[in-house]
Amino acid sequence: MNHPNIVKLKEVIRESDILYFVFEYMECNLYQLMKDREKMFSEGEVRNWCFQVFQGLAYMHQWGYFHRYLKPGTFIIASESFVKCAI
Repeated sequence: MNHPNIVKLKEVIRESDILYFVFEYMECNLYQLMKDREKMFSEGEVRNWCFQVFQGLAYMHQWGYFHRYLKPGTFIIASESFVKCAI
């Protein structure tokens, strides 16, 4: 899948009966960002992140896929204002 709000799969490696998936490198996930923060996020930040997550999920749905494990740990923070959904 090629969308700005979905983490890119770079490579798939098969060794014997084991599959390895190599994704683009991301600094941290939303859970890590939330637990280390002392003050609340602004409404604008939350609204922006939700919009980006919904954009990524809408793209997945258009292709006939759905995410079965949505939680803060599956949303990767690319920068302070940019979120990607890990699949």
